[in-house]
Amino acid sequence: MSVELQLYSKKNCHLCDIAKKELELLKQRVGITYQEIDIYNDDQLLEKYGLMIPVVEYKGEIIQYGRVDCEEIQKFLKNRN
Repeated sequence: MSVELQLYSKKNCHLCDIAKKELELLKQRVGITYQEIDIYNDDQLLEKYGLMIPVVEYKGEIIQYGRVDCEEIQKFLKNRN
């Protein structure tokens, strides 16, 4: 499965750390990749996602935010591909 996800996060964020662990687990299971983007490096992203992070996107579509769960992401991707 060749899928790239975007993870919008920030430093010192407990939920973001959990999201990274979940995405690493998914990476090991099905071979996804993800790009981590710090919302504090872009004012537009900070405004858009400030209260939602962590946010996981696939092809511009938000698929999860807040509490990220690799099982749910895997189900979502399976239904999309």
